[in-house]
Amino acid sequence: MALVRHTVNPTYDKGALQNAAEFGKMCAKCGSKIGSALGDPQTKAAIDLLNACDMRDQVGSYRVIVSYETPQLEDFSLCILQQNNCFGCSAAILDTPRVPLLRTWRGAPVDTDAARALFIGHFDCAEAHPEASLRLPWSWKIVCGANPAYDAFPAQHQIFYPSARSKGALWYDPVFKVETLDGRQVWCKRHYKCVPRAVEPALAGGGGSSAGAWTLSTLDNGVISKEHWTTVDAADDLSWAVFHYSGCASAVGQSYLGARMISLALGARAR
Repeated sequence: MALVRHTVNPTYDKGALQNAAEFGKMCAKCGSKIGSALGDPQTKAAIDLLNACDMRDQVGSYRVIVSYETPQLEDFSLCILQQNNCFGCSAAILDTPRVPLLRTWRGAPVDTDAARALFIGHFDCAEAHPEASLRLPWSWKIVCGANPAYDAFPAQHQIFYPSARSKGALWYDPVFKVETLDGRQVWCKRHYKCVPRAVEPALAGGGGSSAGAWTLSTLDNGVISKEHWTTVDAADDLSWAVFHYSGCASAVGQSYLGARMISLALGARAR
């Protein structure tokens, strides 16, 4: 299948010559990073486990990565995958399903200010909605998600907040707990930039607006991920919301989809 044609693993389908060429390019371009990674026991454990699974298995491979995050693993991946693309991988953001934007919220068309308030949710900042936001230390907590690789971590906090350096942009910091493969419980964090994007008229919100459509990007353990997010629906009091996303990590040949039902913390509204 075209969707999973790329892999960073050596495979029978590639043949001996391509496998050897990829290995040679890795050594020539990133020899020092490979040496540092293999010299660190935790990073070597991660590489051994990744070699043992098919990297097209996004659930298994990402659980390995978050279980053994180290600076050496990030440098290793950044050099081999992102900077030099030693395996010739590519992937694009999937354009199906075609998810329409939320058109109205709190009795009015969703405009730029409303779209920002919906992402910011309950986080305590100047752009939080003056009536609906509870001004908490986080924007949202994930109740359930559609992607078993990226939405299945316990205690997932989403934090959206304005960017002081880039007009119109937001920052997004997901903070989530990971139950590692060796039984530890650790907290992980990512840092995304969120910028508005235009959508086709058939998917636009009220009055043909693209407000509520975003492009998110981050460097995740040495690999750039890019995602298109869509604001699907939300309660007027911000007690819940639904966001859909479609993304890719082109340097490892992965495309992915997901959707999140998010809410404030249980009991917070009662306070």
